[in-house]
This record gives sequence, structure tokens and C-alpha cells, in this order.
Amino acid sequence: MRHQDEWLVKASSLGFRFESTDGLQLCVVPTFQLQPGQLLVIVGPNGCGKSTLCKAICGLHTPQYGKLHRNMDGDPLLVWQSKELFPTTVEGNLSLVGASDRDITEALYKFDLMRYRGKHVASLSGGQQQRLSLARALFVGRKRSVVVFDEPTQDLDPDAVSEVLSVIRELRESCDKAIVVVTHSVQLLSALGAMLDCQVATFDNVLPNCVSDGCQFSDVCALHAAVSFAAFAQTPPSPFGAYMMGIENVFGAPSTVTGPTLHDLYPLKGMTENHDLVFVPATAFTIVANEPSCTVFLKIQAAGLAERREGETWRRRYKTSVGNRLLQLLVANGDKDKDTLIDSGYAFIAGDHVLERSSARRELCSQAKAMLAGLELGL
Repeated sequence: MRHQDEWLVKASSLGFRFESTDGLQLCVVPTFQLQPGQLLVIVGPNGCGKSTLCKAICGLHTPQYGKLHRNMDGDPLLVWQSKELFPTTVEGNLSLVGASDRDITEALYKFDLMRYRGKHVASLSGGQQQRLSLARALFVGRKRSVVVFDEPTQDLDPDAVSEVLSVIRELRESCDKAIVVVTHSVQLLSALGAMLDCQVATFDNVLPNCVSDGCQFSDVCALHAAVSFAAFAQTPPSPFGAYMMGIENVFGAPSTVTGPTLHDLYPLKGMTENHDLVFVPATAFTIVANEPSCTVFLKIQAAGLAERREGETWRRRYKTSVGNRLLQLLVANGDKDKDTLIDSGYAFIAGDHVLERSSARRELCSQAKAMLAGLELGL
């Protein structure tokens, strides 16, 4: 039995370079550690490096920067996103990993594959292949200290998410085993958080168009430190996490400002390491009529609210919920001509008591910049 203060996998200042459709990308992991008994869910946008990190954890990919250390007997198990099955029968895929006839029969009944026992895997549907991959992972994973699932619900019907949960729950009965799950499924993430008390780490696009170590990177993605599911759901550390949890109206605001108004909110692409992530409910906005010092002009549009600050060319687009809220406020103030609300001096203020703020993204951005500076110095 391992102690909880031990670690199975750890790394610091880890970096991966890879090509994407947008050009050369850099994935950085400032700090990472897996402990016995930990259930870690990793989320993030496409192409940010989730699968690459999974391969590195399992020793199948070597990072260009930093080093990843493993402290366990045997190798981790990676349940591939692409369902890497042996080119043989359904039964053969289980017998080749040491499953007995009894184990095979139990697994095939469990995953509703008994009728395909003698069939070649090529004859199975994508969902059936994924269930076979899970059945094999359950058998092999019992013998491994670390099990990594890369998009385990891919090709599965929403109702079949329970099969994935069943596998993870059974593997987690071993208290000295660490489990990593990469997913885009809100259903799976919510179930893992509610039923199995998982932690969540999210990738974030923090530094666009950077030059470091002689390379031009179109984007730098970084991994936030893991937090509890409750903390992630209440105040997500990244825009992707916020959208995944259904939170609208996500902006940046200077870290020095405690009560942001629309004047202080920045579009996400304009954020720097000096900005916090803020979540502004539509009900948070109140209207201040005819404020002469206001230099912003606003216009309600069908898709929400667009804003352009005086002397600048960028525009901000807000979710429909904010637009609808502002429409209600304008009607309440007797301004029926909503389409011509230009240079009227109105200011819309977000109330402090309903404004959620997260400084995690600002801190991660600073860590990523420090890592890039270290690369330039050859550290």
C-alpha cells in the first residue's frame, strides 16, 4: 500500500512542440504530479496538447523541454482515443492480454459484446470497438499503477457513458492507483465530479504569436494546476472551462480593477498576464443614465451587444443574454429607440456582488512567460 504523499508521475517546466493546422504550437506544463488514488480529468480545446501529454505520461512521447519522472512498477496503461485493437477476434483481443475464459465471458457480458465473441474486430461498429477497448482496459488496468483514458466516450452514445463510469469506478477501488481521463464530454466530467470526487486540470491558450528558442509559435497552450470539480464548476480557470460548464459572458479585466464596468472588460484575445478572467451574469448589469464622461458608445444587435471604444478599432461581442438584459434596462428607462443608442452617454455597470473573478489564468500566463524566458537562456 502506497502513502498519499508519494507520487507516481511528476514533472516541472515540461514543453512539447507540435504542428497544427494553425502552425507550430507549444504546449507547456509548468507543474504536474499524479499521486496514488488520484482521479484527474484533463480538458481543453482541440489541438492544445492533451493527447501528447497522455503519451508522455505513458512513455510514448519525449518532451522537447523538461523531463517527466515515473515512480512505479511497470508501465502506465494508455487507452487510446483511436481504439488500438489487435487485428483479430473480439475474444482474441482479451486472451492476448492474459484474460482467462471466465474473465472473457464476464467482460463480454458486461459490455454487451457476447454475441460478437468470435467476430473480427473490423466487423464491429465504432461504439462496439470502443466498448471492447474499455473491456480490455478494465482487465489490464487492474495490474497497472497508472491508467490513462484518452477520450473514452468517443463514438459512444450518451447512454453508454455509464459503461465508462463503471470501468473507472471499478479501477478506482484500488486506492493506490492513479487514473487520468481526457474528455470533451460535459456529461462524463459532471458524473466523475459528482460521483467519484475528481480533480480537473484545463489547458488554456495563453500566449499567441510568440518567438522562443528560435521558433515562431502561433500559439502557446499551458496546463492549469488541478482543482476540485466544485471549484472548477464555480469559477473555471479558463474560457474553455467556462464554456464547458455553460457559463456565458466571459471576459478579461485588469487585475487592479475591483469593480469592472463595461469600460474595463476586455475581449479574451486581448488579455495579457495583467488581466483576470471574469464571469459577468446578464443580471449583473445596471444602467447609469446620461453620464457625460462616458467615452464608449453602445449599440444593441440581434446577436447580442457590440461595443467599440472611442479611438480604437476592435469590437466586442456579448452573448444574447447580456443583450436581452440591456434591452430590458433600456425599455425600463423609457428609451424605445434601441438601434440608435450611439453617443448617448449611457454606462452599464457590473455589480461587484455578483461578479466572479479568477486570477488563475493570469498566474498561468506569467508561468508560461517565465518558461519561455528560460528557453531563451537555454535553461
